[in-house]
Amino acid sequence: MIGGSVEKGETTLQAAIRECHEELGENAIFDENNFEFVMDFQEIATSDQTTKIHFYVFKYNDSFFLVTI
Repeated sequence: MIGGSVEKGETTLQAAIRECHEELGENAIFDENNFEFVMDFQEIATSDQTTKIHFYVFKYNDSFFLVTI
């Protein structure tokens, strides 16, 4: 599972692709059209029980990863 956060001025899809490159390397090739938005949801961080985390889940070739903001 690849995770990270959405930076200012970035769409969730752009963040997902950037996070994949950060985890898998800049030579990794992704076809933007193969990313499918699956769902989003909010949770409370288990570390402090107060911080809200928003998860965006995308699918790419039967793999799932999360982008959180």
